[in-house]
Amino acid sequence: MEDERPLDISRRAAAAVVALLLLIILGLVFINDCSYIGGMGSSAETCECSGFERVLYDQTEGDGPMRSICIGRVADRTCFQYLDGPEVPCSP
Repeated sequence: MEDERPLDISRRAAAAVVALLLLIILGLVFINDCSYIGGMGSSAETCECSGFERVLYDQTEGDGPMRSICIGRVADRTCFQYLDGPEVPCSP
């Protein structure tokens, strides 16, 4: 009986490590940078998210930046020279 207890604890620790690594990998795969609009007339990048889009910060009222993330898959990206400007190719 005494020998089973350390083995049980090590199995729990191993399962916790595997679960943590799985969560990290899923986060890296499914959490993507989505939209970024720089402030003061700089470039803008918008996206179409096939999951849930979450705005991290939005200071566009005061001509500031805006950034959002996509929890899911980014379906399409569109880049602009500036917020209301012409469409330009997105950099990789």
